[in-house]
Amino acid sequence: MKKLLIFLGIAILGISLTACNTTDEAFEAYVTVDINPSIGFVVNEENIIQNAYALNEDGEMLLLQLTLANKSVETAMGEVIDQAMNLGFIDVDADDTIIEVDALGDTDTITNQVRTMVKEQLQLHMSNRALGCLVQTRNYDSAFAAEAANKGVSPMQYRFMAQAMLIDPEILEDDALEMTPEGLITRMRAKAQIAAGIALSLGEDFQADRDAIHDEYKPQIQALQLQIQTAEAAGQPTDDLVNAVNTLRAAMQVEIQALIGTYTTQSIAVRTALQVSFQARIELNAAKVAAYRQEHPTTNNGSTSAVSGK
Repeated sequence: MKKLLIFLGIAILGISLTACNTTDEAFEAYVTVDINPSIGFVVNEENIIQNAYALNEDGEMLLLQLTLANKSVETAMGEVIDQAMNLGFIDVDADDTIIEVDALGDTDTITNQVRTMVKEQLQLHMSNRALGCLVQTRNYDSAFAAEAANKGVSPMQYRFMAQAMLIDPEILEDDALEMTPEGLITRMRAKAQIAAGIALSLGEDFQADRDAIHDEYKPQIQALQLQIQTAEAAGQPTDDLVNAVNTLRAAMQVEIQALIGTYTTQSIAVRTALQVSFQARIELNAAKVAAYRQEHPTTNNGSTSAVSGK
């Protein structure tokens, strides 16, 4: 009966996946996948991953020897599940594994269709490996949801903002609140080397130090921006005020770059330890996972197609 249900699930998923039509309009959306580990990635209208990011320490370990960029979501999600099995993050003996997915695009249509497509691919790959799972839209804790609501954004948008501000520490929260998802994605892509340089275990300390720098400069910048608005309304020149804003932003950038350098240096030892932990987890789970795969060989049913967009 279990194998029959898995077969029926694969068949239904295959029909659902092929129901997504292609579009001539280009777009990019941001997706999060929480197993735990947690990762995020940018995907385009052709279901090709552009960039992938770790969202926690386990996510950093998961991506340590995975390259998801330029791969289809179909291929990438299979690799994510296989590596999560290898590392023991997915227990092959568990009745069910809960996987949470969320997405954010410039329109609700893009958001909903990308989220659905990724959920279906994860469900398909888990079924192909005879693994029980519950793939669902992410549930956010009430405190985080309330904090997001206080900022006037959805929990997913608030989480995405935090990730974007970690990858590009020069983004002020007020700026992030006004940017579209694709605008934030563009900033993240330009600063991808920062995320690659700072270990996630140091992330909270880095963010706290980064926020302290923001708190120093943000009130001064905002005060000058208000003066610029007042001057423009009165038809007065603003060149000096604009130059003052640019000077403050440049000074803030210098301090942030120095902070990045400090944490990047500290991350070298952390990454070395992470590699040791990675190998230890692989060896610990190797026999169990190998036996499971021999008993439950992976099937390759199902297909994917591009997501319709705007």
